[in-house]
Amino acid sequence: MKKTSHAYLYSPSDLIRYQNSPFASWMERYDLEFPRVLERDPENRETQLIFDAGNEHEKAYLQILQESGQDLVEINRGKTSIQDTKDAIHNKRGIIFQAAMQREHFRGYADFLMLNPEGEYEIWDTKLSRNMKSYYYVQLCCYAEMLEEITGKFPTGAGIILGNFTKQTVNLDDHFEDYLKIKNEFLHQMENWDSALPPDPLPNADHSDWSNAARKWMIKKDHLCLVASIRVSQIQKLNDAGITTVQQLASTPLASISRLKQETFEALKNQAALQVETQKIRTSKGTNNVPPLFLVKSPTDPQNPKGLSALPPQTSEDIYFDLEGYPFFPGGLEYLWGASYHQGDEIAFKDWWAHDHEDEEHAFCAFIDWVKQKLTINPQMHIYHYAAYEKTALKRIACRLGDRARELDELIASGVFVDLYQVVKQGLIVGEETYSIKKIERLYRVARDGDVSTSMGSILAYADWLKSGEPDDWESSEILSSLRSYNRDDCESTWELARWLRDVQSSEGISYQTNPAQKAVSLSA
Repeated sequence: MKKTSHAYLYSPSDLIRYQNSPFASWMERYDLEFPRVLERDPENRETQLIFDAGNEHEKAYLQILQESGQDLVEINRGKTSIQDTKDAIHNKRGIIFQAAMQREHFRGYADFLMLNPEGEYEIWDTKLSRNMKSYYYVQLCCYAEMLEEITGKFPTGAGIILGNFTKQTVNLDDHFEDYLKIKNEFLHQMENWDSALPPDPLPNADHSDWSNAARKWMIKKDHLCLVASIRVSQIQKLNDAGITTVQQLASTPLASISRLKQETFEALKNQAALQVETQKIRTSKGTNNVPPLFLVKSPTDPQNPKGLSALPPQTSEDIYFDLEGYPFFPGGLEYLWGASYHQGDEIAFKDWWAHDHEDEEHAFCAFIDWVKQKLTINPQMHIYHYAAYEKTALKRIACRLGDRARELDELIASGVFVDLYQVVKQGLIVGEETYSIKKIERLYRVARDGDVSTSMGSILAYADWLKSGEPDDWESSEILSSLRSYNRDDCESTWELARWLRDVQSSEGISYQTNPAQKAVSLSA
């Protein structure tokens, strides 16, 4: 976003910022109009790491193209970059790197314009992610309009080079209508921008450089965004009923409101009330480490057990599983596989390390073989984890391993994996703004400390190890040793959560119910 002497100039990134958070878009405009009045989030290593990794991915793909011997020209940024791009297009250069283009209010630099066999240019962008994301289509469509300004024809081809260097083609016609809606909304915001009227920060939105400002704004307003898991549509319905703050929701005498299910309204009221009361207790005690208040939800459907009724009894062969991943490795990497397990009356720990994809596949096979051994001893054992990351990562790796993927599918279909996040979310209402494991831990253990105490902290630590020259075994590397300790603590926290949930399950008289849809596990090789 730039301001020239006679107009405003925007980039595809400005559209993406608006798509993610109209509040962040408004803040960016305010900062443009009134420089240094607002305070951006401080620069952090995470942001720099993402930026550097994206650049390395782009450079790596550029090198692949250069080594292929194809006709390639790089556009240098400067006053003549747009004309240089037009000249390269006119001369039908095979690949144009960093193509500079502009149309009306938008200007940008496409990673690659590639000439196809039909003599038309396709737009290709490099992205570090392993999966397609909605904003990629917005960015490609914006570049496509700018390219049309030069060629006179809307391009038919476009695509993304993902973090593992796989190519995903995109049919721009399928996404152009959605793109126009976002672009028109963004331009309307800019044309009608009012320094006194910021839009509400959306719940769970990516506010980019303005996350701290959004947080302060929500707290000052006691905004309904602070209610855990609330949706934008629910906030609107509550606002229509005259409920605009967390405190109002927590104390409302209304038994129901229009267009919101009774069950949902009650759950939101209880969530708000628990958050308000928990915060009162913490304020009075002067610490946020006080355990949150919580309510237990009663099971409702025997044919579809949820919450505490879906929590199996403990067995001697249970596993408490946690992965540490490094998303900036090409294609992603699960570098540490940790599992706590019962060894007599003690909880032991087992780990597998993977510093490349071959190691990762070996770790996968070793883990699955170990699970199958435990199933042979006790077919009722389970693997406990928190949230979907572990299963998603296992599925991704299994896709590279042929028959071993079938073994994972059987374990999943048989219900061996138990997601304790779902047990908590469906079984309890907890007085926290989020149900992340670090917040839920306050129910059963004290807050963590140490150099590595968060998932992002582990990513940064692994990045440090990659540059350190330290050995690749944890016993000889101080950094890997600290990562192992963090992972072990995660696994043991998962075990403590399962134990705590079983205590609640017992005290509430809730029985475990097997899911009729689950299949018997097969131990075939």
